[in-house]
Amino acid sequence: MNRDPKASLSPHELRSLRQLSFDSRQPVSDVHRRLLLSMRLIKLNAGQMGLTSEGHERLMQEKVGLGTPP
Repeated sequence: MNRDPKASLSPHELRSLRQLSFDSRQPVSDVHRRLLLSMRLIKLNAGQMGLTSEGHERLMQEKVGLGTPP
């Protein structure tokens, strides 16, 4: 599953990314995990999922887009 890293995320995909930003042990569906990995928004490190710098940047952009201070 490949999608441009700049492509929009569905509300469910964005929720998965947010959950991982708070706790890398959060359960995430296999579909979302594969998608976020392919978009380079998350990475696996020693079996743990974590946000990449691109993933953190995406969350900041989403906050700004909603009018929420970063």
